[in-house]
Amino acid sequence: SFLSMTKQKNSSSEKGRSVPELRFPEFNIDWETKMLKNVATFSKGKGISKSEISENGSTECIMYGQLYTHYNEVINDIKSKTDISKSELILSESNDIIIPASGESQIDIAKASCVTKSGVALGGDLNIIKTKNNGVFISYYLNSKKKLDIAKLAQGISVVHLYTSQLSLLNLNLPSLPEQQKIASFLTAVDDKLQALKKKKELLEQYKKGVMQKIFPSTGSGNTPEIRFKITNQNGELVEPTEWEKKKGKEIFYSHSNKNHNGDLPVLSASQEFGMVLRDDNGIQIQSSENSIKSYKIVEKGDFVISLRSFQGGIEYSNLKGICSPAYTILKPKIPIVDDFFKYYFKKEDFIERLSKTVVGIRDGKQISYEAFGGLKLLVPSVEEQTKIANFLSAIDEKIKGVAELVEATEQWKKGLLQKMFV
Repeated sequence: SFLSMTKQKNSSSEKGRSVPELRFPEFNIDWETKMLKNVATFSKGKGISKSEISENGSTECIMYGQLYTHYNEVINDIKSKTDISKSELILSESNDIIIPASGESQIDIAKASCVTKSGVALGGDLNIIKTKNNGVFISYYLNSKKKLDIAKLAQGISVVHLYTSQLSLLNLNLPSLPEQQKIASFLTAVDDKLQALKKKKELLEQYKKGVMQKIFPSTGSGNTPEIRFKITNQNGELVEPTEWEKKKGKEIFYSHSNKNHNGDLPVLSASQEFGMVLRDDNGIQIQSSENSIKSYKIVEKGDFVISLRSFQGGIEYSNLKGICSPAYTILKPKIPIVDDFFKYYFKKEDFIERLSKTVVGIRDGKQISYEAFGGLKLLVPSVEEQTKIANFLSAIDEKIKGVAELVEATEQWKKGLLQKMFV
């Protein structure tokens, strides 16, 4: 649990006081406004080329591009090393704040990180800020409340530059060092919690990928998966399941094209992550004429849809009723199946790979025909085993979804904190 904070009766906008909206209760002295050049000194890093990065190098180093791709406000673990002699390098001191000196956009360049280790080589195109204030506190402050102010200082069009002469004029509202330390520790703890949740989500996704490879046999390797789910016989006893049957796609699904509508159903499009979704929600802006809408096909809840122009050859499930472009092929089952089982089956890497090999070029893109899908061999277990597999994988997905929602909630909470804990 995190330390308690109090909401200030007087925020920074009231009565001319310089205090944050959220504050730890033991602190009550107003924050002081100071220009960065009066509390810090400035320098630059020294160039290290990509060819000078060595996996077993003797000196840890930070390249400016890694601030965009790898590091956040606190840098504890260093990604890269170099064998360049230390005498030729600019080395960090613990508490140094680094900010890119160049970038692609004004808002991107406003990105500060605190290096908590001494002796780390700081590459070229890095602004180095040294201060007796808490570097972690300053980094969180610059990345949140001061981000837009820093962005406004940056100059350039195709490449944006940020000079120390401009940074030095930045006004900061600073509390006492003990309060800076408390805020820095608190926000670091929030980030540690956030990273732990992201790691948990990543591990669950890796686990799901691993078990799917063991649950679904590869078509070319026989028809016995590594993981089996027992089924119930007529006497209610759990017994070993039957072998998976080889069936062609056309033996399980038929192509359906129903255009009997008035154009008043919602227009759907394929999303590889969410299946069939409302076209407007998918960010696809297509103006459809009244005549073209008449040629659209009805998609029912429970249909599978071959996304013809997907380079990965996606087959997506629809939880919605609507209409879709005639470029899609609607699949309906010929035999009893468990929808959720095939939702997972069609996301198997080896199935997508086999399906994508059936892609053929057409005038304005690529497509997979029903005939091509229909000729593919699929390995299918009994309906009861389909149900057990679907339930098992759905339970993992629910866990992943739960952690993803926690990640999102924690990120939003952190965002709110950052706005209220600084002035």
